[in-house]
Amino acid sequence: MKRETTDAYQFSLEKLITELNKKDPGKKVIFDRQELGSPDGVDSYRGYYRDLAIGFSKNTQCDVQRVTKELFDAIGTIFDGYKGGEYVMHESTNVWVANYGELGYKVIGVDEDESYVYLVTSSCVS
Repeated sequence: MKRETTDAYQFSLEKLITELNKKDPGKKVIFDRQELGSPDGVDSYRGYYRDLAIGFSKNTQCDVQRVTKELFDAIGTIFDGYKGGEYVMHESTNVWVANYGELGYKVIGVDEDESYVYLVTSSCVS
């Protein structure tokens, strides 16, 4: 796997969209952690309601185009926080990987090989 992005900091919506836009729109997207599978929707993050969470599932498959569209569509959208409140997502919003109501991993990079585009996550749950 060739490292496309070596940024050690958490990706914002804008940065993640920018990196995904450099990839083949038809290529499948998965996470660097096999146990997570593929992206499956977006929501407010349980840890910080103002942040965005990308859900995951082993039962879905999606391509770069779909993930990019879901992320782009989240900008300006109001999401309900896990325990209430409304939160608008912006280009500068931090992106996490977590299913609804769970804590998760920071998105810190985008990698690619011949078969997949990988969303790279932090080494620990936050």
